[in-house]
Amino acid sequence: MATTDPNAITKYMHSETVKARFAEVVGERNAGPYIASVMLAVANDDSGKLKQCTPSSVYISALRAASLRLSVDPATGQAYLIPYKDKATLIVGYKGLQDMAVRTGRYRYINVSKMYEGEEVIIDRISGAAKLAGNR
Repeated sequence: MATTDPNAITKYMHSETVKARFAEVVGERNAGPYIASVMLAVANDDSGKLKQCTPSSVYISALRAASLRLSVDPATGQAYLIPYKDKATLIVGYKGLQDMAVRTGRYRYINVSKMYEGEEVIIDRISGAAKLAGNR
């Protein structure tokens, strides 16, 4: 069921239990700023649907992002809190995927680029190099 109190998420996220849980995941020093970034994501939702999500779903999705060491601040593009019906869901953006891949230390190169309709990626099977081909 959707929340009717517009401040319900703020109250929930500032509870001592939530603060303590975030402190466990991101550290005492980063818990406050991380919760602030969650509140920023909720406040900046132009549709207003994120504010109608259950506070617990916002908390769980944000905690999942924190455990992956990804920011839900819309300015970073790493991860997004997306409303589906009355629940917030975490969607990892391409910048978040790139960041997680880099942190593994298993990749020599990671290229990220826009692709347009009519283009295709051609992989050199020997070197692993990728090349875009086609018309833009």
